[in-house]
Amino acid sequence: MFPQAITPAVRSHLEAQLSFVTDLSNKMYDAMQQISELNLRYLQTCMEQLADGGRQLVAAKDPGEFMSATATQLQSATERWRNYEQQVIEFAANTQHHLSKAAETHVPETSRSVAALADEFVRSTNAEAERISHAGRSVAEKLIQPRKGSDGDGHAAPSSTH
Repeated sequence: MFPQAITPAVRSHLEAQLSFVTDLSNKMYDAMQQISELNLRYLQTCMEQLADGGRQLVAAKDPGEFMSATATQLQSATERWRNYEQQVIEFAANTQHHLSKAAETHVPETSRSVAALADEFVRSTNAEAERISHAGRSVAEKLIQPRKGSDGDGHAAPSSTH
């Protein structure tokens, strides 16, 4: 009962869906690449500042200088974390914006292709129903038509020769 060839409406809908999914996939890939780069930069900065802080702590000459260097390192680490956290929040907002824009771009075409697909389905279903109905009427008419040599009730007419 399924058509052998892909109809233009089906092809259009599949192309619209593929375009939408491809665009979203590309946006997500870019987002994952950007968040990975952000994470790497944050870790590199942490490692560099941890090494510098370690050198400062080792070079401390007395407990007061050691405590001062420790406090400076903690404050620096807190600032790095806040900066990183802000960048992640901005990144998430930008990603959401880009995904929303992609959806806004593709949803009208996808909706149009779904409507065309539904119209085509209704037309083909109606045509198939009409064909089946016509075939059923033809069969019924053949069953109802009196046969040659019958009396109209499907019984053979009595012979007039005795």
